[in-house]
Amino acid sequence: MTLSRIVLFASVLSAAPIVIGAAQARPFDPLSPLPSGATWDTLYRVFHEHQFVDDGVVAEAFSDFVVHQLATRWSSVTVLARLITTDSAFGVFVIKHIDATTDEAELRRVQDRSTASCPPRTRSLCGAIHVAARQAAAQAAQPK
Repeated sequence: MTLSRIVLFASVLSAAPIVIGAAQARPFDPLSPLPSGATWDTLYRVFHEHQFVDDGVVAEAFSDFVVHQLATRWSSVTVLARLITTDSAFGVFVIKHIDATTDEAELRRVQDRSTASCPPRTRSLCGAIHVAARQAAAQAAQPK
């Protein structure tokens, strides 16, 4: 193999997408992208392992998880804040998944908790969560 072919081959390889942690990842199931008992850390790992997959039924599963986690396990918002502090792209992903495809009652609960129970060091995150939940609830309430 000539030097020019080696350089070309190396450049093609470097342009190929790399899936972080793929060797340790469970097989990706688009019908169930998150394992049962998932946490914010689990979502963070899946986000990095499969960030190229975020539409349709997969996106709805992520949205259901985000809103349900915020509605039923609000105390874990400090863990979410820690992850977002180190990775703003993950924060954008999470806020994007507070949407109208999720349960309206849970969206209202998220709105309430984001204003009434916000831990002191997470005020900006709570504000973003509140705005996203309010907009999603308004959109969900519109006639279809």
